[in-house]
Amino acid sequence: MPSLESKKTIGFLVPTTLDIWSDWTEAFEKRLSELGWSKDKIEINYQQAEGLEKNYTKHAKYFVGLPVDVVVTGGTQATFACKKAAAARKPSIPVVFATAGDPIDTKLVPTFSAPGNLTGISNQQTNLVIKRLDYLRQLLGNARIALVGNDRSPNVRLEMKIAKQIAPALGLKVIVAPIHKQGDISSVIKRLKGKVDGLLVCTDPLITTHAAQLNEEAMRANLPTMHAFAEYVYKYGGCISYGPHFADLFASAAELVNTILSGRHGINMTNVPVQQPNNFECAISLPPFKKMGITVPPSLLALADRVIE
Repeated sequence: MPSLESKKTIGFLVPTTLDIWSDWTEAFEKRLSELGWSKDKIEINYQQAEGLEKNYTKHAKYFVGLPVDVVVTGGTQATFACKKAAAARKPSIPVVFATAGDPIDTKLVPTFSAPGNLTGISNQQTNLVIKRLDYLRQLLGNARIALVGNDRSPNVRLEMKIAKQIAPALGLKVIVAPIHKQGDISSVIKRLKGKVDGLLVCTDPLITTHAAQLNEEAMRANLPTMHAFAEYVYKYGGCISYGPHFADLFASAAELVNTILSGRHGINMTNVPVQQPNNFECAISLPPFKKMGITVPPSLLALADRVIE
């Protein structure tokens, strides 16, 4: 058995909490184990940002000060913090993001094929906005939709921008309803009640941390929620989702970490390309719709990969 000193070390910045991210960190660890990285060969140092922007920088600097072999994170803001900390103090540390909405347009990486000392998986968050809006159109008709999320996140700003551009072609009217802290959730949704017909939830760690509260408040206001990932539906009470299979993204991140730790691409890893998902799913939960008195069209149910009765 290798000694502790011979172990490889991963610094894993969880943008929310380990409890919320447990399904995804388990998928990451499971895939690492399948690739031969048993617990006697690798150590994972988890730090939790709890959805707070100030914690991204704090934990990123902490990891850079340690002898870690690679830093793993998720979400555009947290990844930017790790990229900046590494560039300032230890540029040789590879950073792998398990999720990022649009790494090119947010300028997280210059190109997918040569991303520099940073690589990971794009969850195509902004590319899939049109699909989510179209599902809301099928559900609600020519409706009024609020774009709800933390517009201080560069990925959320981009998602909202794209949604505003494409909504008119779908016969939808959209407004932006920013949420910058947990305390905003209740007040924002109360203001939206009766003024819009549904919510397109733009995901970032703040929203993830308080997804259950957001969905509960939305249900009380009779506002169905569209999310980016199925977990927000079957774990946190959302109505409908469309996006990549989230656990797959973390398994792919483990494969990138394996590539880096195996030393196949050298220390600058400039030829470890950013990947994109190929497994997408739609989840629909019927109980929230029933409570709100909304009938889900059979044509939309037929598109769902997972229907919660």
